[in-house]
Amino acid sequence: MTGNQTPAMMRTKMRPTGRRSVRLGAAVVASALVLGSVPVAAHAAFTATSRNASNAFTGALSCGATILADGPSSLYQFDADTGSTVVDSVAPGTANATFKGIRTESTPSCVGDGGKSAVFDGITNSITTPTQSIQAPQTFSYELWFRTTSTLGGKLMSFTVKNPTSADTADDRVLSMLSTGQLRFALTPPYSTADYLTPNVRLNDGNWHHVAVSLSNSGGFQIFVDGKNPNGVLSVKTGPATTGTWVIGTGTSTAWPEGRINNSFQGELDNVAIYNNKPFTLSQAQAHYNAGRVATNRP
Repeated sequence: MTGNQTPAMMRTKMRPTGRRSVRLGAAVVASALVLGSVPVAAHAAFTATSRNASNAFTGALSCGATILADGPSSLYQFDADTGSTVVDSVAPGTANATFKGIRTESTPSCVGDGGKSAVFDGITNSITTPTQSIQAPQTFSYELWFRTTSTLGGKLMSFTVKNPTSADTADDRVLSMLSTGQLRFALTPPYSTADYLTPNVRLNDGNWHHVAVSLSNSGGFQIFVDGKNPNGVLSVKTGPATTGTWVIGTGTSTAWPEGRINNSFQGELDNVAIYNNKPFTLSQAQAHYNAGRVATNRP
């Protein structure tokens, strides 16, 4: 925007007129109908302005398409799942995960995606990713949308490590919610004491929130909430050298038990993406959060 131009003036200049406008509008509607029936990976990028009696908003890439454009290792959207199978949108059929416990579903975090979200009961539900016994990446990031009103706390994501000489398990690279509604991102002791607790803002308020975490040599140890970077530990650039697998919705470690009652998360999760060997940036966090905010016409 330049000079004294207002958003309304800019929209007026950009809007087609006459019969061309009618043809363009029909094409956009037809495209939207077609896109609604195909997987998110096939979504096209377009911008349009929709109006009703009370508001106007700009349509854009859906949450899923925005994530896929950044090249995740895995993306779980819960839209095409059956039974215990959790479809990986990056490699459907070959990299699907497994849902544990009785499965229930709810409305999606991003209405623009359609589909569903997964409900976690805080007791038995979790998702195990298919690649077992991998070396924990030193550079990684993951993101997800969550919604809850629980005051029990619980782990939204972790890298679970199994002791090769016993049945014991531990976890690392953990994102937890505390009973206060704050989030904690941690590299679990005794390997490292790095952790970051978000500011005292209640996120268990029944609304959808977006969170992403990242560890890398360039960016350090970071957490992003609703498109903002609360802070992090820039001096921490590596994590424990362990072997295991990514687990969604729970974790086994008893490290940092204060502030929460449950190990397992109680609430809804959606659009869970994992980026092995890729860091996450503030601009990505903003773009991914904005995709959800636009899609749901949030203020």
